[in-house]
Amino acid sequence: MHWVWKKDTFLYYKLILTLRNRKKQAKKFHPDLSKSRPVVFYDTDIKRIDWEKNKIAVIKRIFERENGEEIKEIILFYGKETISSTLKNYLDLTAISIDNIRKYLN
Repeated sequence: MHWVWKKDTFLYYKLILTLRNRKKQAKKFHPDLSKSRPVVFYDTDIKRIDWEKNKIAVIKRIFERENGEEIKEIILFYGKETISSTLKNYLDLTAISIDNIRKYLN
């Protein structure tokens, strides 16, 4: 019985380490930040953004701004289908966002 407990404990810690490593790797997965102006994410540290977890907020914010380079980079990063499906669920889009959707996704 004692051996089983040690084996389970080992597997538990291995799982924790695996999850931590995946979380670290996910933070490295991001768009080309050199194409993004700091003012777009003025209220947060751009290096600490979880790009997958916060993709709805990121997509909406990028499309609210009128910078083509940032929009093109986000399209490359997330893909047109993901962006289209994300934005079609929101009725509170600004006129600039709607214009950018027409310009870059159609």
